[in-house]
Amino acid sequence: MIKKTKADTQAELAGVLGVSRQSLINWRKIPGAPESLDEREWRDFMSQQGLIGRTGASRDIGTLKVLIAEQELEKKQRENQVARQEVVPIEEVTASASRATAIWQTSLKAKLETEAPTRLVGKDIAELRAEIRMISDELCDEVAKLFNIEP
Repeated sequence: MIKKTKADTQAELAGVLGVSRQSLINWRKIPGAPESLDEREWRDFMSQQGLIGRTGASRDIGTLKVLIAEQELEKKQRENQVARQEVVPIEEVTASASRATAIWQTSLKAKLETEAPTRLVGKDIAELRAEIRMISDELCDEVAKLFNIEP
């Protein structure tokens, strides 16, 4: 009996290739993807593109090992960049942004609750806008000083 190489549906082809139907749909968008439902064409395409399904995965273990080694190398390179202070770890950026946000909120509330009412009373719209701009600028300067940033 001759083995059938052409599937009748995308779902059948996906099953034969050992991938989800959604993966197959996404792979069809890759330039050079087969238009047919031929298993051999798809296996060749998968091999060329480094796409992995259930069957044939063992022959791609070398590819996986290379991928893991590349990821480990990238991780070490990032660690070295941090150590040389070429980049800032995302955790530090997040913590700094959180601190700045907390300081900004606290300072803004204080200014709006204590200073603003006396500074804004009796002013027309143009004067209110100018005074609010000054309050905002003062607040920016205060926060910048706390973080040693030039305003």
